Amino acid sequence: MQYLLDCANAKTVAEALEYFPLVGVTTNPTFVAKEKSDFLPLMDALHEVMKNKMFFVQVLSHTAEGIVEEALALKEHFGEPFYAKIPVSPEGLKAIRILKEKGCKTLGTAIFTPQQALLCARSGASFVAPYVSRLDAIGGNGVEMVANMVETLLNANVETEVLAAGLKTVHQVEGCALAGAGYATMT
Repeated sequence: MQYLLDCANAKTVAEALEYFPLVGVTTNPTFVAKEKSDFLPLMDALHEVMKNKMFFVQVLSHTAEGIVEEALALKEHFGEPFYAKIPVSPEGLKAIRILKEKGCKTLGTAIFTPQQALLCARSGASFVAPYVSRLDAIGGNGVEMVANMVETLLNANVETEVLAAGLKTVHQVEGCALAGAGYATMT
């Protein structure tokens, strides 16, 4: 399993990189809002710290057209390796398909079922992100769901990777690794 940090604070990420073999960073609107800073300068600082590591930024638009426009602008600004984080919805799936055709890598986020993961994969997402702690909080079993997603994607013979997200305990990280998730992001 490869590790990413779920954070929007450049100083925190720089400190973490001194100790941990991180391959990238994921951001979300909640972490960005906590920083109380303008979006683009905040992302620029974070991107600078990450150098050429994977950089995931969540889009805010809700229509496919808006998502595509925002994702392409961010990709142009940051270059590779950039990934647009797109919440899964009908409009998000449409945008993932369009972005795949335009050469923009994506992550389908806020995924709670293997079928959502498969829809994202068939639409062209590079990654899918099941929210493990949120599944646990609503009475599900997040690690088991990750295992089911990994199996579903393997059986479908797609290249989409599972990036386990929202991990809050060592048990969840270990469970997701044993379940076959190739990547995990945590705060």
